[in-house]
Amino acid sequence: MGSGPILRTLVLLGLPAVTTGITQTLFEVVDTWFVTQLGPDHITGVGLIGPIMFTAFAVSQTVNVGVAAMLSRRLGQKRPDLARDVLNHGLLLATVIGLGLSVFLILCRGLVLDWLGASGAIRSYADQYSSIIFVAIVFMHIGAASDAALRAQGNTVTTMKVGVTANIANIVLDRILIFDLGMGVVGAAWATLVCRGAMAVVLLGCLWMKNTELNPGRIEGQRLFVRWGVVGQIAWIGLPASVGIGAMSGSILFINQLLMSLEAHAVGMLMIAWRIESLAFTPVFGLFSAVVPMVGYNLGAHQYHRCARTIWTAAGLSAGVMTTIGAVIWLFPAFFFGLFTSEPKMLSMGIEYLKIMMLVYPIIGIDIMMSAGYQGLGKSWISMLSQIWRNIILKLPFAYWFAAIWGLSGVWWSFPVSTVFSSGIFITIMVLVLRNLQRGETGQTTREAAG
Repeated sequence: MGSGPILRTLVLLGLPAVTTGITQTLFEVVDTWFVTQLGPDHITGVGLIGPIMFTAFAVSQTVNVGVAAMLSRRLGQKRPDLARDVLNHGLLLATVIGLGLSVFLILCRGLVLDWLGASGAIRSYADQYSSIIFVAIVFMHIGAASDAALRAQGNTVTTMKVGVTANIANIVLDRILIFDLGMGVVGAAWATLVCRGAMAVVLLGCLWMKNTELNPGRIEGQRLFVRWGVVGQIAWIGLPASVGIGAMSGSILFINQLLMSLEAHAVGMLMIAWRIESLAFTPVFGLFSAVVPMVGYNLGAHQYHRCARTIWTAAGLSAGVMTTIGAVIWLFPAFFFGLFTSEPKMLSMGIEYLKIMMLVYPIIGIDIMMSAGYQGLGKSWISMLSQIWRNIILKLPFAYWFAAIWGLSGVWWSFPVSTVFSSGIFITIMVLVLRNLQRGETGQTTREAAG
């Protein structure tokens, strides 16, 4: 990560994550397809729970991002003792936070469904699904923290193998539980719970394997297991990313509430659309997982010029990939959406949404790499501000305002409009941050030469 060709290293680090992401996305796509076969009320009920699970994922990013950035930086500084300390605390935090979220959401799910305005069959399916899927949150947190720790050490192949296996198993279980055993949405939830639990156990086991560079365990000379200074460092780096993603999921919760008042099945349509979009985003998020540790490693090694080259190379690659994929979806939206449903109203809404969103795909690709760069540089708070600005300050007011004028179409247009308004600002900030870093590196080199 500190000396190889930038593009080649990004591709080598990112490809396993892309492979994992593809299988994860295919699982989500197939899972959604299975549920759509049950009916519009079923997919809408499950769709209501989607943003809540995404919020739980957002919370997990406090640990994941903090561990990935700090571990890679400590390894770049050649301090394996400090890296192990980060790893120990990361696993502990993931377990405590994940368990707390599972318990809290199980107890409060009725209040959440009331607030969303769910009723009748839609509420019944949402309640059945959430009663099981919320248990999976603790395993998702532990598995994600273990995955982040392995990736921070440059070991993306192991996480790929585990992820691929778990997602294939999930698809098989989905088919058996949803249809063969007739469990419906409850079967979909149980399949996810079983496979996420198994995945967490296997990833944890991989961290203790002899061929893993850094294992959890006792640090010689350290008596206290919990050190609040380390917890604070992880939170300082990771919490902004968590809040930023939370802003995204929070905005969707409010938009779902708005959609329930306009057209309830639009919630189910949006879930299908996101599954289609997740396929487009998979290569970019695979690249994201390579950028964070690579930038963090070079930051720790004081190679700031490599930090900048990594971020801009990834941004250009991401924009190209998103443009290509977006063009294909824009040309054939009916085909992609028709794979999930033939219901006329949902199909019409889905085609309109996809054609609107594809217009800003290149910008989204660049924006995602800016977020990865900020996290790798330890400036996750800037990424957080961009998400809050886009999703809370811009998207929500635009959604309600445009909906009052153009109905559902206005809600869809609020997504790209808020993206364009916010991206330019935070790309400019990245230019200034990197210019500052490189000036510092030049100054340091000059002083060393003079000495």
